[in-house]
Amino acid sequence: MSKNYKELKLNLSDDLDVHHIDWDDKNDNIDNLIVIPKKIHELVHEYLGYVTIDELTRLVNEFESTPNYRKRKTSFLNYKLSKFVDTDKNCELSISCNKKMGPLKQPRIKKVNYRKLYESEHGKINEGWEIHHIDWDDENNVIDNLIAIPKKIHILVHKYLGYVNRKELEKLLEVYKESNFPPTSSVGYLNYHLCKYVDTKKTDNLSVQCRVSMEYSIVRYQNAFDWRDGKGGMF
Repeated sequence: MSKNYKELKLNLSDDLDVHHIDWDDKNDNIDNLIVIPKKIHELVHEYLGYVTIDELTRLVNEFESTPNYRKRKTSFLNYKLSKFVDTDKNCELSISCNKKMGPLKQPRIKKVNYRKLYESEHGKINEGWEIHHIDWDDENNVIDNLIAIPKKIHILVHKYLGYVNRKELEKLLEVYKESNFPPTSSVGYLNYHLCKYVDTKKTDNLSVQCRVSMEYSIVRYQNAFDWRDGKGGMF
């Protein structure tokens, strides 16, 4: 006589649970049941969706091999263990499980301190300077994508210039230092004097993406004032 869900649950300790692989709690066929740590059960139902037997086995092995995982939150386990599961399965079963779970939660991304990363390669950053991601992707912290620039130049790039390659940025820095602009110089004033050193009409995909991001920021900024002044706006 094969075991069913109730028989499996009967003698389990508090830290274990029975998982229905197909998420159908009416399907108590033994082939559809697996005993797993309760925290892995929560992880699957809160973050991962449909998980195959092989993936579940890998999750349990990773969980069991690190004792302090038992004390951590489910979101932390998701950050550590989600890489062992394909959460983009396009099968009917996966879609059904995801509907029951609701929108898939995204794995928590550990933030990189890119200032420290930059300083470890290039030394201390000048006071008042910021780190600019050349491709505008603040999650791309490859050292070649980072450059230290004065705050006003950083604003200039994001507000007026769009995508600026490394060679252009280095030229901007050179002219900025040589020109000794007054500390009170506005970003608009800097744009008037420095934009000629940058090709603002690049047509490659990266330039277009940066320009769209820049234009969206300007629209949001203007709409915030429209909303404040009672002129409507998007908020």
